[in-house]
Amino acid sequence: MNLTAQDKERLTSAKQLLSKRDYGACIQAFNEFAQRGDVVSAAALGEIYFRGGNGVARDYSKARYWLEKVDNFTFSPPAIYKLGLIYYKGLGVSVDYEKAYALFRRLALKRLPHGLVMVGLMHKDKEGVLFKPRLAQTCFRAALKSNGLNFIERCSVAWMILGNCGDVLRADDKGDGGN
Repeated sequence: MNLTAQDKERLTSAKQLLSKRDYGACIQAFNEFAQRGDVVSAAALGEIYFRGGNGVARDYSKARYWLEKVDNFTFSPPAIYKLGLIYYKGLGVSVDYEKAYALFRRLALKRLPHGLVMVGLMHKDKEGVLFKPRLAQTCFRAALKSNGLNFIERCSVAWMILGNCGDVLRADDKGDGGN
């Protein structure tokens, strides 16, 4: 996409407004540039509609539209993760664990922590996939080894390792099931 000096200035201004979370003020510029094929603007629109607030209503349908545009053009972990959440939680769409799993798995295969956690969680909770507590625990441990989780997320993952999965794995060690 060829940008004029004026376009670059408007886009820079829109990015500054986005960093201040002044969504209402920057959405028009991002929409114009995203319509012209700018992936960064499409990602910004996906993020704005996913979060909502500050002058813009949360709209998961619009978020999905823009995030899918981003995903079709480039590998963007934040876009893929948010798309996965939209399908996993049924935000503006019917719950679709198959689509959610496919999206989270793409992140997990790159060893990205939020993808690993969600793949592990889906296997732990049998949500659209086979119940595989060992795979869930492996994913949780790999996520903990990465630097991409904050303290609260790390504590939650540790609880999942020691909590439900641990009970199933102890039963499995006695030959009672699980994989």
